[in-house]
Amino acid sequence: MNPKILEFLKNFEGKVYFVGGFIRDLLMSTSYHIPENLDEIVQKPVSNDIDIAVEGNLDEFLKKFKERFRNRIVPLKEEMGQFRIILGQDAWMDVASIKGAGIIEDLKIRDFTINSMAVYINEPGKLIDPTGGLEDLKHGLIRSFSKGNISSDPLRILRGFRFLSKFCFEIEPETLNWFRELKNGLARVAAERIHFEIMETFAGKCLPRALDLMVETEVLFEIFPELLPLRDTWQVYYGRQNLLEHTILAVKKLHYLIENLDKVEFLAPYRKYFESYIQDKKWRAIMLLGALFHDVAKPATLTRDEEGRTHFYGHDKEGCNIFEGVAERLKFSNFEKEKICQFIRSHMHPHLIARESDRTKRAVNRYLRKLEDLAFPLMLFAFADAMASPPQEGGFEGHKELLRMMVEIKNEKSRKKERIITGNDLINLGLTPSPIFKEILEDVDDLFAEGVIKTKEQALKYVKEKYLSGVK
Repeated sequence: MNPKILEFLKNFEGKVYFVGGFIRDLLMSTSYHIPENLDEIVQKPVSNDIDIAVEGNLDEFLKKFKERFRNRIVPLKEEMGQFRIILGQDAWMDVASIKGAGIIEDLKIRDFTINSMAVYINEPGKLIDPTGGLEDLKHGLIRSFSKGNISSDPLRILRGFRFLSKFCFEIEPETLNWFRELKNGLARVAAERIHFEIMETFAGKCLPRALDLMVETEVLFEIFPELLPLRDTWQVYYGRQNLLEHTILAVKKLHYLIENLDKVEFLAPYRKYFESYIQDKKWRAIMLLGALFHDVAKPATLTRDEEGRTHFYGHDKEGCNIFEGVAERLKFSNFEKEKICQFIRSHMHPHLIARESDRTKRAVNRYLRKLEDLAFPLMLFAFADAMASPPQEGGFEGHKELLRMMVEIKNEKSRKKERIITGNDLINLGLTPSPIFKEILEDVDDLFAEGVIKTKEQALKYVKEKYLSGVK
């Protein structure tokens, strides 16, 4: 923080406090000790998100700040006295007016005790902690000071699961019961706020534990009622399995693979092909939400054969349609909606290729081309899906071979970065640009992947013989 801004905060006519998540993260980074020196708190913050509460005239505070520093000020919840001051690229200071008679009352009505601590800017080193937040933080406990704190803003239910997933904390039993009792209140929460909590929760290191409790409290079905039919549907082919249990297990297996890629013998050698996805928060959430919804349409597509085995024809495409409705309702971005939908729609593709006894390079190359940036994330899910299903003869050896072939083809293509022939080559052969260009180039690309065509000359000869023979 600019020292001049710090000086402004110290000299403001009212009182200014560092509060909330900023203090929580500071304590976690300093072995639960508040530095005596104020400069240590703000010059090397553990977060670019600084939270302050102002006791006094907030309008006057913002006006004078704007006049002095010219920083952009963005209303968050203007009617509740919440604003964001942009300090720089990816750095900001959230400002709120104190609620109630003073800082103690303000802290007592916040979401959880671990976020209900403050430091008066002119008394650094002195922690204000009226709800026992420091002890809860030391014990990794997510606890609300009162039931009313949850009912006043039901989004705090999802925030509790987000903190569990992110920090690997536990939710105090009474607080968890309040989540269960008050979950219907989520219906009145803005979709954008719910979407944020979902994405953050599904990117967390302890998602499996959070997911178990979301199922147990039925909060998961409050935000995703589309998943509820899975609870009463069973699939029967290699074995008998409840669909909700399978779905949750598939998410957990995928999460395990994401977190432990180096420890899985058959995946570790290929880490670099998954690296960019598993290290990116948004991609992690996309992959795990894709897993959560991969079988969402099975109850609606259930049929049985004469032997009593279940079939779910078209559940992949119908699942995509269902998720599109979820995405619209909860304000997912177009990118998120497109990728998760493609994940659901294509999740059977690697299984089908893996089961082929005579899979070809052409088929694998088409898979890579069709799925593009989802090809490897979907392959990781295919392993998780297989691991979450009743054991089959041969295990998932076919999946391992498919992954090996994917890498082989990708490496071959990387050695020859450009297409073996281009659209200009087709024009030079006398063809007129048209949709058939794509078909020809993909056909040649498949043959190149198979090793049938190895040079440009061979490719041009193939095109002449197949596509120009008889053309005058």
